[in-house]
Amino acid sequence: MDTVKVRISEGELQGKKVSSKARGVFYSFQGIPYAKPPVGPLRFKSPEPPEPWAGVRDARKEGANSPQLNMVYKSYSGDENCLFLNVYTPQWPVSRLKPVMVWIHGGGFEMGSGDSSLYGPDYFLAQDVVFVTINYRLGALGEFFIVIQTPDVGGHYEYLYCA
Repeated sequence: MDTVKVRISEGELQGKKVSSKARGVFYSFQGIPYAKPPVGPLRFKSPEPPEPWAGVRDARKEGANSPQLNMVYKSYSGDENCLFLNVYTPQWPVSRLKPVMVWIHGGGFEMGSGDSSLYGPDYFLAQDVVFVTINYRLGALGEFFIVIQTPDVGGHYEYLYCA
């Protein structure tokens, strides 16, 4: 597996070159935090920007998905530290800017993730776009539909940090 590196504002990422089912290869950078872990005192708060890291962050595997019940297998999985995104590009390094497609998974705000086994980039990248998937807080941790008149309870503002 060939690895590739990229520098973003928080630090350096090591991704990978992947064979595509649709055409040639693409480049994958997975498990990139787009906010501080929403745990402890940040559990029901609006997300904060991620902390920079030293060294090279391994971006060859996906980050955790939000805690949820798998209705098919009747099992519980996930982690509260789930604010990760995955970026897939058909070319690295880039010679020109490309359109970006952000996939926000379904699941009724109760289940789902941006997992590449469900929403793989292979066929999207055949359209010569950068493809981004995200994980976000679900269920009670997401508070998407609860309207509370408190400035500290912000709902799904992590969408804002993905951009």
